[in-house]
Amino acid sequence: MKITIGVFAHVDAGKTTFCECLLYQTHRIKTPGRVDHGDSLMDHNELEKRRGITIFSDIASFLHDGREYYLVDTPGHVDFSAEMERALMILNAAVLIVSATDGVQSHTLTVYRLLREHCIPIYIFINKTDQTGADVTACLTDIQAKLHLNCRLINSADDWDSEEFALWLCEHDDELMRRYLDNEINAALALEVVKRRVRMGDIALAVSGSALRQNGVLETLDVIGKTISLPDCGASDFSARVFKVIYDTKGARVTFIKCLSGSLKVREEVAYRGGICEKVNEIRSALTRLSCELLN
Repeated sequence: MKITIGVFAHVDAGKTTFCECLLYQTHRIKTPGRVDHGDSLMDHNELEKRRGITIFSDIASFLHDGREYYLVDTPGHVDFSAEMERALMILNAAVLIVSATDGVQSHTLTVYRLLREHCIPIYIFINKTDQTGADVTACLTDIQAKLHLNCRLINSADDWDSEEFALWLCEHDDELMRRYLDNEINAALALEVVKRRVRMGDIALAVSGSALRQNGVLETLDVIGKTISLPDCGASDFSARVFKVIYDTKGARVTFIKCLSGSLKVREEVAYRGGICEKVNEIRSALTRLSCELLN
């Protein structure tokens, strides 16, 4: 199972720190980098290091709990929104990071609307709970009010089986409510409802923590892995979606794609929409960085 996750946030909400922590906790990197130190894997471009911000979308991959994940770190500055929007077309899910000290900010609203327009399932990570003035409850209320999003905090395994969680789900699913009143509800049924409602955008699950302190990040990934629904790509013919084109240090054009079905080999010809055909000279895998790898 391959899952592509995009990470989005208002600037300085801790987006890249979240990605670095995730890569570290899944044993993809030995040491989590920091944006302010200029040593993060996801912000490796010299301009990004110099300015201390994310400018280009970056990709890394890792394995966790038997699944293969592709992680897309996107810019938070509104000046680089075009770079962020290009990543939307390849995502199976999105993590929207909200600071526990600042709540929903202007760009958070913009990103949320774009995610809904593209029908991308949304998960929330309430970050920076270790900072002075952090208020998870107030932040959750802010999310529900400003985003008009039915959001539920999941911070432990007990939350899944609680009576409160079951009743919250029943508020958003009439059939589940009927089964609940007939005392026919069970964990498997509740999970199916969660998957369906998250996919439809009716609800969102949230986890709180601190990416800098490596708290709550892996739990967010576990929530995604448990509740995400992936499309059935039953077609055998090769099809893919191009989402970015760059030139590497040797001047070669690198086309970033997400494979939707089938397989691709070197020297094969690929037909773009419009009838243009090109031969594949090299295939790279998104193992580390967007600047030098091809997502397949």
